[in-house]
Amino acid sequence: MKSSSGFALAAAGILGLSSAIPTQLQKRTGESPGDPFYVTVDCTGTEAVCNADCFAILCLDAPNPTQWDAKKGDDKRRLSGYSSTDLKADYEKRLSWGIDISDEVLDKTGRSMEETVMANAVQGGEGEIIVPVQPDQNMQLGARVIGQMKHEGVQDQLWYYRVFNNFGSGAPYCVALQADYAPDVEICTREDKSADDPAKIAFTRVEPVPEEGHAQFHMIDPENIGDRWTGRYWQAGPSKKVKREVEDVKQKAEKSEA
Repeated sequence: MKSSSGFALAAAGILGLSSAIPTQLQKRTGESPGDPFYVTVDCTGTEAVCNADCFAILCLDAPNPTQWDAKKGDDKRRLSGYSSTDLKADYEKRLSWGIDISDEVLDKTGRSMEETVMANAVQGGEGEIIVPVQPDQNMQLGARVIGQMKHEGVQDQLWYYRVFNNFGSGAPYCVALQADYAPDVEICTREDKSADDPAKIAFTRVEPVPEEGHAQFHMIDPENIGDRWTGRYWQAGPSKKVKREVEDVKQKAEKSEA
């Protein structure tokens, strides 16, 4: 399993996946995904939000870089199923919408929907991976990213690449994403995850809102290779576990050696 967005840049020789980016590579035009602006995301005090974003990029193939879509945030939120109130509804109501996260967990994580691709991106909206976070941290990080984009000169329809900074040990998925030599994807399917880990609480929209009714969602399972960002609403399909695929390869190797 790998994050296609990060590896595509590395393969093109454009971006090393180390957290340290060579100075000579920082000036870009942003006119293509292979030539994005680098936007440093300061995670100080918002580590959980950064951790959610890094999780989606590393484990679910959420795109990075993305393309700024100025003044389209509200449209993208309607498509993604974003709501400022849904996670405040009672558990049975949330469950009827497909959001299976307990009140105990939400009291810890927060009840604000973090759109990990970001609503200001062309790639936002349909297929958005959503993770519950604290509302104040969500707003704070969003304002920082927009401010940094403006500082770097990112304009409408130009591409930008998020580089996460100042996250310490509070964002293990960012540590894994920006490991010195290559992203550490093993973290994505480890079994010792807490109930509030992004892998346990991420969800995505299933379909457009019907004329009457409420948006429906699907709880993400990182071990299911069908649960990845596609830029489209999630659709049910054959469930295939990543770990099972790895075990099958090992069994075939053992048989060939016998």
